[in-house]
Amino acid sequence: MKIINRELEWNFICNLKSNRKVSIRQGSYIPIADLDLANKQVRKVWLKEYGHVLVCKLVAKNGDITYLASSDLNLTDYDDFTDHFENRWKIEEFHRGLKQTTGIEKCSSIKSTSQQTHIFSAFTAFIKLETRRLKEQVSWYEHKKL
Repeated sequence: MKIINRELEWNFICNLKSNRKVSIRQGSYIPIADLDLANKQVRKVWLKEYGHVLVCKLVAKNGDITYLASSDLNLTDYDDFTDHFENRWKIEEFHRGLKQTTGIEKCSSIKSTSQQTHIFSAFTAFIKLETRRLKEQVSWYEHKKL
């Protein structure tokens, strides 16, 4: 995470396990689950072995709690914070669909041009599959069976 944020100057947003250590004051660590974090509150804390991050608690309808952390210290609004996390999840779904429906990871080529052609072909196939899937209102997996 340090490389992503500090060297590449990118921000991250991720889940934290409930036992991940955080601190209001550097040096005095507690599990994030023990942090006094109100519902829909975003709070700046010190993440052990990383540095300052913003954290919030996402409570699902069934009561499950997910703790989120972001290196973007401008995400102080809870709704913006959770929207960023939901967008991240959409990207994960895209990658899963791409891998499971096109075989993008099954390239055995050694030459970079062959690998690039394979990746381009997989993306092209996925775009066609996605366009048709949206027209027919079916899932990737239902469409793959057609």
